[in-house]
Amino acid sequence: MDTRNTTIQERTIAGQPVDELIEERLNILLAVNAGNARRRSLNFTRSEELEARIMARPISLEASFAYFGLMLGSLPPAAIIFALILNSSVIYPNGVWLVGLMFAANILTAIVGYFSGKLVADCVRQIREFPVWSQFALVPLIGLSWGMISGGIGGALILLYGGFVGAIMGGAVGLAALPVFTLIHSHLSQAEMIETKHFLPIASGITLSICAFILGL
Repeated sequence: MDTRNTTIQERTIAGQPVDELIEERLNILLAVNAGNARRRSLNFTRSEELEARIMARPISLEASFAYFGLMLGSLPPAAIIFALILNSSVIYPNGVWLVGLMFAANILTAIVGYFSGKLVADCVRQIREFPVWSQFALVPLIGLSWGMISGGIGGALILLYGGFVGAIMGGAVGLAALPVFTLIHSHLSQAEMIETKHFLPIASGITLSICAFILGL
């Protein structure tokens, strides 16, 4: 009887079964090893890691592309809407409800651009291992696809026709914006981290330049 109780006590530590405790520690160890393996695969130098650690307000690769997608999904479509509003012959026959529908599509496009931006960041990370000529060919295609998906989903609120128009316009924006942003980001980032003071001028400058082009400024 005493032997049985001793065996049960030995299998628990602080009320937690030993098997569960071992599994928990093993999962932590595997996660740490996976993180170290990922760092080694990205070939970060010690100087790059140090620069990333001393950044005042760093933004990760995923976050920077997500925020950039949010900007591209909100401001250029809004510029297109304002351009249409200025042309009263487009808006007047359909009334205010069409304007509200277009702004709803604008919001949806921004949301899709934000969340899909994280996937785009992972794609950009993967192709950085490719030859330079492959990167120059693939990044515009990724931008085109990103814009077509975001614009198509947002434009789908304005019937099927809006989805096609949104995909075409979004594809053009992504095709123009992503290669420029990716190139500048890769030069200013350290260990995939970029300072907020560097990110904001880059992302806003590219986005507002596209908006100015749309509005004919």
